[in-house]
Amino acid sequence: MMFFNYAIIAIRDENMKTAKVYLAKMLRGLRIFLTAIAMVFYRLLPKREIKLTSKRVLINAGGRLGDAISLIPHLCAAEDSLDISVITSEYNDEILRPFFKTVIYKKLVRQTTLDNIPRRILNDIFAMAHLCWWYAESRISQRQRDYDVFINIGEELDSWGYALPKSRYVIGYKGYWVSLFDKVVKDNEFFEAIGLEIKRDDEFLWRAVRKIDAFVSDMEAPGIAGNYMLVNVGCKEYRNLPLETWAGIIRKLADFGRRNEIRIVVTDNKDRGTLGRLQPLLVDCQDIGYMTEDLSLWQRYKLAKKAIFYIGMDIGPSHLMQMPTNAVMIFTTGDHKLWRPYALGWKKTAEDRGNICEEGRVGKVVKAILYKESPCRPHTDTECPSCAGLDAGFAAEQITRMVRDLAETDERPK
Repeated sequence: MMFFNYAIIAIRDENMKTAKVYLAKMLRGLRIFLTAIAMVFYRLLPKREIKLTSKRVLINAGGRLGDAISLIPHLCAAEDSLDISVITSEYNDEILRPFFKTVIYKKLVRQTTLDNIPRRILNDIFAMAHLCWWYAESRISQRQRDYDVFINIGEELDSWGYALPKSRYVIGYKGYWVSLFDKVVKDNEFFEAIGLEIKRDDEFLWRAVRKIDAFVSDMEAPGIAGNYMLVNVGCKEYRNLPLETWAGIIRKLADFGRRNEIRIVVTDNKDRGTLGRLQPLLVDCQDIGYMTEDLSLWQRYKLAKKAIFYIGMDIGPSHLMQMPTNAVMIFTTGDHKLWRPYALGWKKTAEDRGNICEEGRVGKVVKAILYKESPCRPHTDTECPSCAGLDAGFAAEQITRMVRDLAETDERPK
């Protein structure tokens, strides 16, 4: 109640950012309270082993674009062994439907905001009630279920009222409700949790890339002659780098490109909100190309595939655009360990005054992340100068180093 009162005062004073913080804290407190209730069920009712009969699996991909895209390699690796259906939002259905069976759940809320926090609280309460009911009912009743297992890997709980009655077992990936799941998984090993062996090798990524390539092969996309690096500056403002940092990175990349016959092409999300504000800061760089066409996400994928390097923020489109090529993803407030690109052998390759570069490999293709070390990461509540404090010079130096080392020897699927 204390945080609720603070939020009301902040709203009355028209300080909406402060109100959002207090309401978010109230939401977290409510979740912790409901988790305590769940623990009572957990201790009273028996545990059990997961047994697959029909091998039908239902997965909650969540309402966010990045969640759905990151799931694609996992689904490709398991589709020959399991009958998989994916719960998704209307927003994400166009991404998953070309490759997998989908169930559109229209009530999925993509992200907690000030406007939908009351709905989010009610959704969590109802989801908790469904989960407690399911925990008891699924152990008592032997009725036939549509699915052996429901795998919850999205942050949204909205679809639980649909999914739980249809499923015999539940595997939890994240959230405050893990005490009632049959199994809790880490590091995306949700298929291993039901006994399926998934090889985490180079082919894990290239299998998904080939499936996407086949789907987009007949789509038209802009053609750019010669070698180029594609820089996507699009991101929600509170998670993006400051415009001055982007300008510094791009200016240094352009200087490197002039000396090495590599063009720098800058693009944005569909709303082009960042690019329009960034261009005035780069008027002195006449040789930068700006991609302002209204492109679909699949066209952006094809554009990125032909680039010798892709650079972008930790956002949904970047998770797709980085897949077929050498790539760097920049993190601010997001969880860089959880959402970094798929690669093997991750290691820290450079550090300077809290600016960090980590790299992994898929074959000879480099996947890297850049971020500023910050004690408050991860969080998504507000803008954070500490998390967004990546140094432009450090970022450009690491990118150009990787381009020099790998541009001529990259090993992408043919």
